[in-house]
Amino acid sequence: MNQIITINGPMASGKSTLSAELNKRLKDYVFVDRAYIKDIMLRKVRDNDKKIAKQLSKEAAHVLIRGLMQNRKNIIVQELMPSSIMKHHAKELKKYKYRIKPVFLECSLKEALRRDIHRPRILKGKRPEVVIRMHERYTGPEEGLLINTEKSSLRSTIRQVIDFVKQ
Repeated sequence: MNQIITINGPMASGKSTLSAELNKRLKDYVFVDRAYIKDIMLRKVRDNDKKIAKQLSKEAAHVLIRGLMQNRKNIIVQELMPSSIMKHHAKELKKYKYRIKPVFLECSLKEALRRDIHRPRILKGKRPEVVIRMHERYTGPEEGLLINTEKSSLRSTIRQVIDFVKQ
């Protein structure tokens, strides 16, 4: 049975770090990075209209997921909720026998603000206000594996995710 690992959590919780490491270690998975699509590929659109960039990045991620599922590829997807994948891909999930493995990361707002200071600045004009707003909006996990990245090392987090995926 093929799988889709979803990586979600508030800003600066470690999603990109974890996803990049999983992408290196899980050789038979393809990484779909919605944040990259929105913030890098659609940067000029995002700078003028964040709503359009957000919607287009979501649509692009779904197109990629659909194509990967049709080709029976395992997938790691960042910043797309499991419920959204189930809603948009119900037929494919059943037809191609996919299982969704949701992973949610969290950390305190204080830790997120500390981490954000040390991140590379690919997005100008954000910071601490945006980090605060994103943490306030975060609704928490729907289901699946929840990891507090403030209390878990990267190595331990990777091990937990790989063990979860093997279940």
